[in-house]
Amino acid sequence: MFNPFTKNSATIFMLHSVAAVNDGRDVTSPALLEECFSYLKRNGYRVLSLRNYVQALENRESTYKSVVFTVDDGYRDFYEHAYAVFKKYGYSATIFLTSDFINRRIFLWWDQIEFSIQNTLKTEVDVDGLGKVAIGTASEKSEAIFRIIHRFKKIPNAQMRRNVSQLVEQLGVDVSGQPSGKYSPLSWAEILEMQANGIEFHPHTQNHPILTRLNAEDYDAELRESKDQIESHLGISADILCYPNGGPEDFSDGVIEEAKKAGYRAAVTGIPGFNNTQANTDMYRLGRFGLPTDSLLFKEYVCGMEALKFRLRPVA
Repeated sequence: MFNPFTKNSATIFMLHSVAAVNDGRDVTSPALLEECFSYLKRNGYRVLSLRNYVQALENRESTYKSVVFTVDDGYRDFYEHAYAVFKKYGYSATIFLTSDFINRRIFLWWDQIEFSIQNTLKTEVDVDGLGKVAIGTASEKSEAIFRIIHRFKKIPNAQMRRNVSQLVEQLGVDVSGQPSGKYSPLSWAEILEMQANGIEFHPHTQNHPILTRLNAEDYDAELRESKDQIESHLGISADILCYPNGGPEDFSDGVIEEAKKAGYRAAVTGIPGFNNTQANTDMYRLGRFGLPTDSLLFKEYVCGMEALKFRLRPVA
């Protein structure tokens, strides 16, 4: 009934981490992927690479019953828990790589906050902008992690990095051996193996800053470094950007102009929305949806029901 509404509106899903056990992060289970992929295969849906979908948008081609999967950051858990499922079904995914993370030069800042709070012996911490924050119990730790990350996303990038360092020092936790375990990045060898089996890679900046919180002189390095790294290692054109965080306040017209100058043909956001292949779609503001944790809701998105709902919503 709803499939006709998919004709010009493929659904782009975004994932972050994939693990069998949900540890409180934004985690997708391999079992859910298996259930969703089985549904897609049984019902004749197409899974497009993001590159092919961008080409469909540029050429105004039909995307009837089409789905796109994207994965942000470059965690190794995709290789451990999701790659085999994608390979089994012959489906593509696009992974956005944070180049300094992949090269093990950084421990992603939000993971530093989580790791330090989960492993400290302290029962409270003094946070810039929040004051004293309780971290004595498991529930207090979870709430504190959420509040601190949310707070630090709102401040200039240089200040945020200072605050993270001060927080880690205050908590007395050794992060010198990180990232490891669930925080580990993909290796270039793993990336090359997956590329040979249909997984696509594009840039997610060099250090994952929120781009509107950057100084202007930092744009060039952040937008070009990860692009150059991927193109050098993989021998491909890596010209689709994923804005870190990706909310409406996390990129701007100025950021888009810098992305164009750096050689990007398109960019994805974290803003929910469908992209119409028959309209004048802004290729630097492509909408995506978080992958639902419920398979029934997943079916509503891919079948066209959610696309119909979006069309019926009143214009703000």
